[in-house]
Amino acid sequence: NMNIAKPPQEQLDNLLKYYQNGKYADAEKLSLNITQEFPDHQFAWRVLAVVLQQTGKIKESLNASQKFVQLEPMDSNAHNCLGNAMKEFGKLKEAEKSYKKAIELKPDIAEIHYNLGNTAQDLKKLEEAEKSYKKAIELKPSFAEAFNNLGNTLVDLNKLEESETNYKQAIELKPDFIQAYNNLGNVLLDLKKLEEAELIFRKSLSLNPKFAESHNGLGNILKDLGRFEE
Repeated sequence: NMNIAKPPQEQLDNLLKYYQNGKYADAEKLSLNITQEFPDHQFAWRVLAVVLQQTGKIKESLNASQKFVQLEPMDSNAHNCLGNAMKEFGKLKEAEKSYKKAIELKPDIAEIHYNLGNTAQDLKKLEEAEKSYKKAIELKPSFAEAFNNLGNTLVDLNKLEESETNYKQAIELKPDFIQAYNNLGNVLLDLKKLEEAELIFRKSLSLNPKFAESHNGLGNILKDLGRFEE
């Protein structure tokens, strides 16, 4: 709406610069000032909602996200942002609804399908989570986190061989993905591929010697291999 009062472009440029450089305290302060003076200008609400999420101010972020959606009801980003806030606030069904609305408005954004997959997984809607992760991967074949989380869902669905494949793809795309190594090691343990699992856990620990889950997994492998002192 061209009749809506707008903040000076310099303010908007500074706001974007603060956000992009990770200066969240400055971004929060400036976006609050802008929203108070120009309450119908959606960009500052958008930045405020995301910054508040980043800094763990979940309730405030939820309020800002709701205002963002109110101002831009046909903006997919607004609904995705609200979904993120709802999920952080523990309102999973509301988050699911927001993500689905975001996808309805713009169906080709991999990250939103990924977000919906995470929420479906938390809601124990495993087949829906599997579908959402696969759609995210279809849209973004380099999405290592989606491969990893799809692997988690497939484990819960008792599709262990498929989960193994997805964890390996996540690692291929992101060779320092410690959680994917650990997840792969656990699946290989379940599949009784003990020697391969041992190598995977050792690789995880070479990346992070303090990763407790991988020490535990390696201990389980060595116990099953009869190497009790190790």
